Amino acid sequence: MPEGGAPRPARASRTVLAFDFGRRRIGIAVGEDGVGTAGALPALRGDLPGPDWHAITALIERWQPQVLTLCRTGLARWLDTRRRRTCAQPP
Repeated sequence: MPEGGAPRPARASRTVLAFDFGRRRIGIAVGEDGVGTAGALPALRGDLPGPDWHAITALIERWQPQVLTLCRTGLARWLDTRRRRTCAQPP
């Protein structure tokens, strides 16, 4: 507990939208970091001619995330440039 024995205020939960860019598909998940829940959304095609930017924009507009996480080849990069090893490493 902080000084004085007062409990710490609860941290507000933030919506997180995560994209895992692969060679053919883009995996997507949405979750709440304060409660530790997440769920998969339908994957998007990620192959040529490139990602479906309109679909990605629509997801961001729908979920209004406070945090976006981008992952590719085993290394997640938070938009504040912190790196996290959260994605599966390639074989």
